[in-house]
Amino acid sequence: FVASLNKQATAKEIEEIFAPFGHVEDVYIMKDGMRQSRGCGFVKFSSKEPALAAMNSLSGTYIMRGCEQPLIVRFADPKRPRPGESRWLRALLFCILH
Repeated sequence: FVASLNKQATAKEIEEIFAPFGHVEDVYIMKDGMRQSRGCGFVKFSSKEPALAAMNSLSGTYIMRGCEQPLIVRFADPKRPRPGESRWLRALLFCILH
């Protein structure tokens, strides 16, 4: 999970930030009802090791161009959602609050 993304950033730009740590399989940018970025999303690596390296190197230190706050990078919450709540909703609430 990644927060404090530049809302204008493309998946390709986000992938370029994370690619030096390992193979990025997918980048998902969370969007609102108007299809605008919420400034957070998910970066999926092919294994845990590059994800951990990216977290250790980028979280709290890397500031995207056009942003004031450093990226927040952490493992996505693997917990099962509560009834009526999705994983995306929990991530969305994190985006809004940070």
